[in-house]
Amino acid sequence: MARLHLIGSAHEYGAVHTYRFGAQRPLEFAPGQYGHLFFPKLLRQFTKPVREISFASAPGDDEVWFTLDHSSGSPFQLHFQALEPGRSCTCSASAGTWSCPRTRRGRWC
Repeated sequence: MARLHLIGSAHEYGAVHTYRFGAQRPLEFAPGQYGHLFFPKLLRQFTKPVREISFASAPGDDEVWFTLDHSSGSPFQLHFQALEPGRSCTCSASAGTWSCPRTRRGRWC
């Protein structure tokens, strides 16, 4: 499990925002995979305080990015949208069966 802290966010379009997190150590994942994000403060508010969110950054990047569409207006989405820089969460092992294969040169797809 890796601890992530929010660096900042950017409005992309409509209700879509990208969140940039810093990690204490590099996360291992492949393109097409997702992480399990856990916000300890949500433990008492939600029956499911863990959400599966696809990585929007590339493996090996200095930052970990997640892009979310907030149009549902769910309580979790509202919590995520209200996060301020410095807030933290944990990200457990990446998952997902779909991923790009590496080329002979070691690049993805």
